[in-house]
Amino acid sequence: MKKITTLLLFITLYSYSFSQTVSDTTFYTGSEDFFVVPSCVDSVFIKAWGAQGGFLTTTAGGMGGYAEGTLPVNQGDTLWLYVGGQGTNGPGGQNCNLSGGFNGGGNTGDTCCSNAGSGAGAGGGATDVRYGGKTLNDRVIVGSGGGGAGSGQVGAAGGGLTGSNGGTYQSVTATGGTQTAGGLVGGHYTQHLCSKGTDGSFGQGGTGDGNDGGGGGGGCHGGGGGPNNGGGAGGSSYIAGVINGSTTGGLRAGNGMIIIEYSQGGNIPPTVVANASDTSICLGDSVVLTGSGANTYSWNNGVTNGVYFSPTATQTYTVVGTDTANCSASDQITITVNPLPIVTYTEANDTLCSHASITLSQGTPSGGSYSGTGVSGNVFNATVAGAGTHSIIYTYTDGNNCSNSDTSDIVVVVCAGINKLAMGEFNLYPNPAKTNLNIVLAENAPSKVEIHNLLGAIVYSGNFDKKKFDINIESLESGKYFITISTKDKTSKQSFIKQ
Repeated sequence: MKKITTLLLFITLYSYSFSQTVSDTTFYTGSEDFFVVPSCVDSVFIKAWGAQGGFLTTTAGGMGGYAEGTLPVNQGDTLWLYVGGQGTNGPGGQNCNLSGGFNGGGNTGDTCCSNAGSGAGAGGGATDVRYGGKTLNDRVIVGSGGGGAGSGQVGAAGGGLTGSNGGTYQSVTATGGTQTAGGLVGGHYTQHLCSKGTDGSFGQGGTGDGNDGGGGGGGCHGGGGGPNNGGGAGGSSYIAGVINGSTTGGLRAGNGMIIIEYSQGGNIPPTVVANASDTSICLGDSVVLTGSGANTYSWNNGVTNGVYFSPTATQTYTVVGTDTANCSASDQITITVNPLPIVTYTEANDTLCSHASITLSQGTPSGGSYSGTGVSGNVFNATVAGAGTHSIIYTYTDGNNCSNSDTSDIVVVVCAGINKLAMGEFNLYPNPAKTNLNIVLAENAPSKVEIHNLLGAIVYSGNFDKKKFDINIESLESGKYFITISTKDKTSKQSFIKQ
């Protein structure tokens, strides 16, 4: 169990005139409960009453013990509360294996003796507060449980630091629990063919003798099980985990109880506001979060107050602000991270003659803008760009103001002599070509076009009736080809390289 040695002054009703003391009471429920330390509270005053042992008809079980003390805490901490339950009452007659009270009360004997007739009561459960965890070792204060009544014998009281002793049989007394060990079981008549009582242990009262012995009370260490016809011993209280603690034995009848008192000193928690440089950003952008209304700020998810970072997904962030009076409050803000649009751009006319110009229109989604050398609006002018390879950028911005881009290259080549063609001749460009072969005739006349490979096989055939046209050669394998163009007056032939 935890031992706190730091000295702390607890302020109650006698504090400053604007202070207020709040009292929070927890009654028995048969299960764990909890208390969360409010803002502006750095200590609580705990009162813990253990439960009474079970009766045997009109014979009373031992009263529960009491413990109190101050516990230093931090706002937001959780205290786990275990309120002891009264041991099961024995109705008279053989009544072995009655359940001890919640939180460590000892049962009555597992097996009754053949001559058992009066019965007994089970031990009362302890009441404790646990801090930093839920195990018995995390207890900071314990109010002890009383022993169950025996046959005609009142159960022993739950003690202060040491539980009261229970009944005696054949000079063997059931002893109360201490700060370091459980109490010892009382005497047992060896000729009785029934269960023998047990010692108390850490947090657990002992089992009563099978011949009408009461169960031991729960506590820091439980009381020993009652002897033959005798009452169970009381458990021990515990205050080593609190400051300025004190204990009193035998105060509580019935179930246990916890009261937690604390002073907020008139302080008012700050009004904390979570702020962001932008609450809707694009993936890859940075944002800065800041708190206002307090003195210091702590964010979740690894965020540092006032430092830019790049979220990768939509997320809600929480800031806790603490003022100079050590009072805290929190606020939240959600940052929406919008994905970048998917943009593609592959220019179909990837090779142009140096005197040509084209309209750029292959970027998707539509509605974006083109940029690069030789680009004006959505027109690429090869004369302005000059010979060489030019990267054209297509940029698109969506409704969330998020932008993305893609790039496609256009190769500008010098095509000499296009304006000096003799009648019936033609010029082609680019050469070499990758996707499209542009043809310029000397006149506007119907023509037949054939492309042959090196083996003389026709790999393309078509008819045109205009002066300028292009042929898609993307499907041709790389290599050298011959193109023949026939008009009514002349047939001309040239070679070109497919890249």
